[in-house]
Parts: sequence; structure tokens; C-alpha cells
Amino acid sequence: MKARVFLMMVMSAMFLTAPAFADCMSACLQEHGCDLEHEAQQGVDPGSTCMMFHDDCSSQCHHSEESYGAVAYGKSSGAWGMSGSFDNKKAAADDALAYCHEHGNDCKVVLELYESCAAVAEGDNDTVTWGKEATAAEAQDLALQACAKKAGNSCEIQLWHCYYP
Repeated sequence: MKARVFLMMVMSAMFLTAPAFADCMSACLQEHGCDLEHEAQQGVDPGSTCMMFHDDCSSQCHHSEESYGAVAYGKSSGAWGMSGSFDNKKAAADDALAYCHEHGNDCKVVLELYESCAAVAEGDNDTVTWGKEATAAEAQDLALQACAKKAGNSCEIQLWHCYYP
């Protein structure tokens, strides 16, 4: 549920920030058969087909210098947050911390990103891990490998995003 709420906030924030980007994202996701109105109301399952198309559409529509991102994590609370794309490191860190603070008060930035991809995985025993690589697939693999060391085969990617202009 925590991931579903977070995904709704990320998608909402993306659609509120730039009308041209939002129009492009909406058109691209609808081309893939995604029902955006339903998902805005019900949330997006992290493993859904629509989430798989999200980064492809984002890369296709995103033509700006917003290449910074961040991941924040609270060890005691297990809360985490991943920022949207920003044009500076501080804004990305603040955004990740804001999402994380919605579920915990012990959040710290654990990953700063510039022109790279990040992924967050969760597993049994409140395991949360992350990965940073050049591609989404590599970041997801890294996050899953780190998670598997702590939680075995229970790990699943919760969210991933690439920060490229």
C-alpha cells in the first residue's frame, strides 16, 4: 500500500509540473492501453504493465535539463522516497525526503543521482534496498541482488526511474 500511495503521488506530481510533458505522458501511456483516470483514483500496481511503460514514455517525453534525482530512506521506520526529476541536486533531495517523511521521521538521503537510473526493492523482514546504474534494468538488478542477500527470493522492485535530459 505504501508503494501504491507513493506511485500515485509521483504520477500526480509529474502531471502537475509541466503541461506539455503531462500531455505527452498521457498520450504515450494511453497508446499502451493504460487507463490513467482509473489509475489516478485506484493507484498503480508497481508490477503493472502501465508502470513498465512509464520510464519509456518518460524518456520519450522528457526534453529538459532535469537530470537530478535522489532516494531517501529511514532505517528505523523503513520509510523511503524517490524524487522526480529536477534541475538541481538540492531540489531532488528535498523531494525524496518529503516523500519519505510521509511515512517516517528518520529519513536521510542515501542515493544522489545525476544522469543515471535508480531502483528500490522491498523484501521480507522490512528489507529495503536500492541500486544506481546507467540503465533501468541494471539498477533493478542491483537493487534485487542487494535485497536477495538480506531477504532471499521475496524481493520485488517497487519503483524505478531514470534521470536523463
